[in-house]
Amino acid sequence: MFQRSKKGLVLLLGTAMIFITSAAVAQDAQEKEQETKEAVQAQSTEKVAVVNGTVITQKVFQQETEAAIQRMAMQGQQPDPQKLMEIRKDILENMINRELLYQYALKEGFKADPEEIEAQFAELKGQFPDEEQFKQVIERMKTTEEQLKGQIRQRLVVQKFIEERISKDIEITDKEVKEFYGSNQEMFQQPEQIHARHILIKSEPDATEADKAEARKKIGDVQEKVEKGGDFAELAKEHSEGPSSDRGGDLGFFGRGQMVKAFEDAAFALEAGEVSDVVETQFGYHLIKKEEGKPASTLEYEKVKDRLQDLLKQQKVQEKLAGQIEEIKKDAKIERFL
Repeated sequence: MFQRSKKGLVLLLGTAMIFITSAAVAQDAQEKEQETKEAVQAQSTEKVAVVNGTVITQKVFQQETEAAIQRMAMQGQQPDPQKLMEIRKDILENMINRELLYQYALKEGFKADPEEIEAQFAELKGQFPDEEQFKQVIERMKTTEEQLKGQIRQRLVVQKFIEERISKDIEITDKEVKEFYGSNQEMFQQPEQIHARHILIKSEPDATEADKAEARKKIGDVQEKVEKGGDFAELAKEHSEGPSSDRGGDLGFFGRGQMVKAFEDAAFALEAGEVSDVVETQFGYHLIKKEEGKPASTLEYEKVKDRLQDLLKQQKVQEKLAGQIEEIKKDAKIERFL
């Protein structure tokens, strides 16, 4: 399915949020590493690179690395040592590129107004329930409010430079968009999907036979109520032990490969409005009701052209920006210590 992508530009720009996102995950990681005050201070001054005299510290580099790994973990990815080494190198180069762009943009007269910085900082803080939690998170992330404001300032300056000098004159024609759409049809394929509800009675894989028998009896009792004409959604709210129970067991639309196989096979075999027999998975026992289905299809050009135009523009911005960075590097002094 077609999705808008700004990965390259985001990597180059960076954001102050890189130290705050996934904070709940970060808390666990940080709490496991009870570093001494002296070690933290030493790390904060250790250099991983110097860009035209500006030091990129081990502390800041480590913060970006941990944030990247945490985001990967939330997506179910666990990099091996070789991949982790590549990630670290990429992050360092992105940090160097950002610093180069920032220095160049300042020389070219771009700046961030204090009001803009404060407004974005306030917006960042506003994502937390209260001041105390915000302070706890940035303390665990070993950063400060001033450092965050510095990161916001850098991002704003670079963003203004890119908007004025890189992206302003880039235009994508209708012809380019249509040609890309026609040549990349696989990007716009929508697989078959179904909309279903379920009722779950939990049973752990290592449960005793007695516990399994009790769970089977519970789902059997619910099944009997369904067969007698009971409202499936209401019964799900009353009996289901899954996280979707408060929504009447509603799972929304999903395609193949998104559910465990036994559940998927049973759900896709149903007709609209039909309820399955009891289905057993590693989570327990399910009753599944298929609400409706969507056949496989191709997204129409008119529905994707605006997003596609944005994507193509971002690609050209990235290419032009990469060229600009290479030009800046010709006169830059860069030392790497990683």
